[in-house]
Amino acid sequence: MLRVMILLVLACVSQSVYSTELIKDYLVNAQVYQWYGDLDASQMWREKYPSAKVDLQEYSQGQPQGQSQGQWQPGAHHILDITPLPENTPFITQVRVTLEFYPQEIHREKVVGYYLQQLLSFDQRSGDFNLSLQRVETESIEQDDFESRFIPSSDSNLIRGFLYRWAQGLDEPETDNLSVWLAQNAKISLAEAQIATIADYQAYLAGLGLTQSRRAMKNLQINPLVATEISDIEAAQNTVGAKAYQVEFEYQWSALNAQGETEMANIGVVIRLTVEQGKVQIQFYQEQYLAPKTDLGAEIRC
Repeated sequence: MLRVMILLVLACVSQSVYSTELIKDYLVNAQVYQWYGDLDASQMWREKYPSAKVDLQEYSQGQPQGQSQGQWQPGAHHILDITPLPENTPFITQVRVTLEFYPQEIHREKVVGYYLQQLLSFDQRSGDFNLSLQRVETESIEQDDFESRFIPSSDSNLIRGFLYRWAQGLDEPETDNLSVWLAQNAKISLAEAQIATIADYQAYLAGLGLTQSRRAMKNLQINPLVATEISDIEAAQNTVGAKAYQVEFEYQWSALNAQGETEMANIGVVIRLTVEQGKVQIQFYQEQYLAPKTDLGAEIRC
């Protein structure tokens, strides 16, 4: 890996504080996307989050008085922004999420959506690398002035949540076992060709002694796969309820080595995966090193 990295000497910030902030960013984003993915998937979210207090205000909008007030219904939460708030309470992490919500109406392609901000509170007492959803409070909600085409969001939110957990497991190998995301016969092709498994890759990364490791995702594309494109995951696609996707993006990876130098690399990633009952499973994973980019303005951060 070092043979393709560009070495730069940069000023070193506090290692422990920097590392903690990176982990928190991954965890928060992963959990936020996972929550809204589960919420839009089905009413099974109640079983996954039994202790969470959720006001469900977006579901009561536009309903006749006394009808379906605060009751879950099929819909789509499209996340626009996630803003962490200062920590005022020990073990409690709060974020303000800005999003568009679109109710799903049978036989209607276009619906009236809602712009809302919600405050999500997570409890971290179960462990440094775990967040448990405690409360969802709607701070503001406004109805759109126009109709929009209904676009489902559950699978894309679940995939984004998975990607943040995956990035955390690569940057902080001791925090997560990435093998749990792999299907039984998953095909793996890593940037380090001599390494065959994800578990060995995590061990290899841990052994490099790099600190402040950060993989920023760029140019994310999530595309559904049709039957003619998924010969390598045909068995998974035949599972009832499973949907197949191809995910492509780039990592802009930077980390400090033992000499205080910043090592950087660009890595292209292609993943074929399935989503079934709120669970993401990797069927095919491929990495490759890319040439350094000179036009950073052409990148789109996820």
